[in-house]
Amino acid sequence: MISEGERKKVKIIYTGGLSQLGVDSDKKLDKLFSSFIEISLLSDVDIVYIDNVNGVDVDWGMVSKIGQEILRDYDDYDGFVIIHSSDNVEYVASLMRFCIHSIGKPVIFTGISWINYLQKSSLSLSSEEQMRYRELSLRTNLVSAIQLALSDCSGVLLAYGSKIVRAVRAIRPVYNDADIFASFGESDVAKIQLGIKLLAGASKRFVSQPTVDFSFSTDIDIFDLNPSLKMPNSIIDNKKAVVILGCNEYAISKILKLPTNIPVVILSSGEVVNVGENIIHVCNATFPAVVAKTMICVDKAASVKEFKDLFWNIEHDEFFDL
Repeated sequence: MISEGERKKVKIIYTGGLSQLGVDSDKKLDKLFSSFIEISLLSDVDIVYIDNVNGVDVDWGMVSKIGQEILRDYDDYDGFVIIHSSDNVEYVASLMRFCIHSIGKPVIFTGISWINYLQKSSLSLSSEEQMRYRELSLRTNLVSAIQLALSDCSGVLLAYGSKIVRAVRAIRPVYNDADIFASFGESDVAKIQLGIKLLAGASKRFVSQPTVDFSFSTDIDIFDLNPSLKMPNSIIDNKKAVVILGCNEYAISKILKLPTNIPVVILSSGEVVNVGENIIHVCNATFPAVVAKTMICVDKAASVKEFKDLFWNIEHDEFFDL
């Protein structure tokens, strides 16, 4: 338990994403961080190396690994920083948000945020220059993440660049920017100035022992019906649920042969016609959050009706843009 007047403490949990900086072991991670003097000026920091997985290779089991590390020393730290590759982090962080309830401290996912920018840049950068940019990006994001982990906020957040966003509200802008994520509905939690300025929508810290439930089902089908892709004639109905990101709302239920015996969650901005009793239409949430919430609900529901009741009630306020 942290006593009043003690120097503040942050636990950093490393999952991967720094292979381009030569990190492939806990010793190399410690060596890299030993040169980040600015971090030790902010707070006491303990670093835990739990995995070294690139985001494209991460699986859902990472959620429970991270969660167990948070809960193991929850009372001993002011906040938690998760170093994670930017690939798929919004899916991992969204599921984390639904698995850990009543968390009164900040859990911040961060890492390198300039990879895409450097790859698409017209500048002729040497490999050494690219590594320096990546290291600068990591150091900058870590300073922001640690400041946020010490601030008066709570919840699962992403800090990649200058925007601080809730995990379940994170979207990827279509424009090329050093900020990998923006907030759905422009609902940022904080902005980076000379330090961190929390915005009106940020949740305050509170004293509570978090409860966890890492039971979720991956037995779902996920379809992204991009306009440039051919829509499948039918959707497999041997899964427990289906999630569809719709591009043509009026065509989904006409062109696709939807199953009728399992939940079908459709995320689209327009009206979905010919909606059956097993269809849930969501128009104001992010795709990773919808997938994560479906995985949680389908594990606990014994029927379509029970699934729908759970879906509309679990963490409703933060999940939707109300």
